[in-house]
Amino acid sequence: MLVQGCEEANFDASTGTCSAPFWTEPPGVFSGWTSDEFRQVAGALLGAFAIAYIIHRLIKNADTT
Repeated sequence: MLVQGCEEANFDASTGTCSAPFWTEPPGVFSGWTSDEFRQVAGALLGAFAIAYIIHRLIKNADTT
């Protein structure tokens, strides 16, 4: 899917028109990320959840003894 874009220099704010519109891919949240960056973020999130789970289990076991 393509969307119409306009560079700021070509946009006339008083009329709300663009003098040189172009078609482009829509911007995405992760559009500029590489697969290595995805893996780093996924690893950091997994590590944080693992640490939180371990702390949760330690607290739960401390309450039962």
